[in-house]
Amino acid sequence: MADEKIAILVDSCSDVPKEYRDRYKMYVVPLTIIYKDAEYRDGVDIQPEEVFARFSEEVPSTSLPSPAVVAEVFKRIKADGYDKVIAVIISSGLSGTFELISGFGPTPEGLEAFYVDTKNIGIGSGFSAIRAGELIEQGLPFDAVCREVESAARNTKLFFCVSTLEYLVKGGRIGRVSGMVGTVLDLKPVITCDEDGIYHTVAKARGRRKSLQLALDKAVEKLWFNGVTVVVASGNYAVGGAKSDVGYAPANDPFVITVGASDVNGTASRSDDFAAPWSAWGRTQDGFFKPEVAAPGRVMIGSVPTGANLLAQYPTRAVGSNLMWMSGTSFAAPVVSGIASSILAKNPTWTPDQVKGAIMQSATVPTSYPVAGALGVGVVNGSAAASAPGTRIKPKQGWRRRNCSTSTSIRSGRSRSKRHGTYTPK
Repeated sequence: MADEKIAILVDSCSDVPKEYRDRYKMYVVPLTIIYKDAEYRDGVDIQPEEVFARFSEEVPSTSLPSPAVVAEVFKRIKADGYDKVIAVIISSGLSGTFELISGFGPTPEGLEAFYVDTKNIGIGSGFSAIRAGELIEQGLPFDAVCREVESAARNTKLFFCVSTLEYLVKGGRIGRVSGMVGTVLDLKPVITCDEDGIYHTVAKARGRRKSLQLALDKAVEKLWFNGVTVVVASGNYAVGGAKSDVGYAPANDPFVITVGASDVNGTASRSDDFAAPWSAWGRTQDGFFKPEVAAPGRVMIGSVPTGANLLAQYPTRAVGSNLMWMSGTSFAAPVVSGIASSILAKNPTWTPDQVKGAIMQSATVPTSYPVAGALGVGVVNGSAAASAPGTRIKPKQGWRRRNCSTSTSIRSGRSRSKRHGTYTPK
């Protein structure tokens, strides 16, 4: 309804950035940070950076906000003229905060209230609060906002890894993660929240750097398995066009479309395109060939604002008023993203595998291009891809120039092979 005035309440552990708290006028209930000699309100009396800086001296515990603090926030919301409130709270599986706040019932201070147990932690919970702000800003009615935010919470997955489990153990938030993992062979877990909102391990990697790569791989795979087409750049670390292999996440993941960079050779025809000499290509740690396709990524002209640092750094690349050229696989990937968007606009029910298949099977093979190289199966052809039938190409298949041959078996949609982390090409 147009006359509804909806407030957003969050807890401080949802880690909503200040920019969004201010934009959507969020009301924050602070948890309590407890040291031996003092107690502080999270984000009010003490900031996260201060807590981190004191870890070597003391690892604090946390406590729920007092009922009086929560009641005061509801009073402020009412006094500010709101008649409805959606409360977005961190996982009930890790904190009693949801139980405390929702315990104020459906009409605190006469407000119509809806409580969302995000089953998530940190910004994983905060994303749902931000989504609430977007929906309210769009003018959706309260019931619709509540439904959409509940759905957003169920479909948000946070993956993280820590250099040590010491603080999770000391803070009593270890959940279903084994406290021994981090001490055995330097194995680092990638952690998420399960369906009960409790920490659990989804994978392990040896060493900090590899665990960070693995977390990124798990994130893009989650997107892909949930119907989101993911397009990424292959990287710019090949030398002189030589095979570099592709070992960095997320480009090394089979459940993405990895894009290399082509040089258009100064013509509109794809037949004479060739690979940019720095565009990464080759096998991943699991043996899959990357990239799948290539797109123009060398000498790409775009607009830049007046006074931009890039113009000052590279004055010879200016090609007109507020225009300059740049190169990189990060310029090629958006070309394919645009094509993927067009395909999905025409075929909204297609899966990521179908989109990938349409793009690969319609690619143009330049004259004299080798069977396998830095252009993948060839250079993307947007118009042909938009008309392609969308034959599914299994993510765990390798490829030859115009056909696919199975290189690794599938089991329940996931690879049997182990995922590794950072790889330094030789």
